[in-house]
Amino acid sequence: MQYKLAKQAGYRLKLLRLKMNLTQIELAELLKYEERTIRRYETNGINSLKTLEYISFVLGVDLLTTFLS
Repeated sequence: MQYKLAKQAGYRLKLLRLKMNLTQIELAELLKYEERTIRRYETNGINSLKTLEYISFVLGVDLLTTFLS
C-alpha cells in the first residue's frame, strides 16, 4: 500500500477509535493486539490490506468507506 494511504488509514483508525469512545487499550483488547501495535498503527499508518480487513470486520465498519476512500 502506498505510504500516503497507509498514513491515512492509521489516522482514520484513530478517528474511528475516538468516535467509538475507546481507548487504545480497549481497542487493542477488542482486536486481540498489543496496545503498542495500536499506537504504531495510529502514528505510522497501516500498510497491510489484510490488517485493514480484519479491523473492519471486528469493528463492524465498511473497509472502503472507513479506510480507503
